Amino acid sequence: MNGLQSGLLACPHCGGAAKLAPMPGTNGNWWRVQCQDFHCGGTTWAFPDPDQAATAWNRRQDGET
Repeated sequence: MNGLQSGLLACPHCGGAAKLAPMPGTNGNWWRVQCQDFHCGGTTWAFPDPDQAATAWNRRQDGET
């Protein structure tokens, strides 16, 4: 998972840092990526696999990076 965390792009909404983590209360069965800026709140849907959550977070419109 460390490689996934280090590969996350900045938040597409505010440019803040992102964090990959299991959803609370799911025993590590569901994952999401969330912006760490308190005022932003950008997040992905919950995914059953951390790779899927990271891929969704890193997806950008028109190939932006």
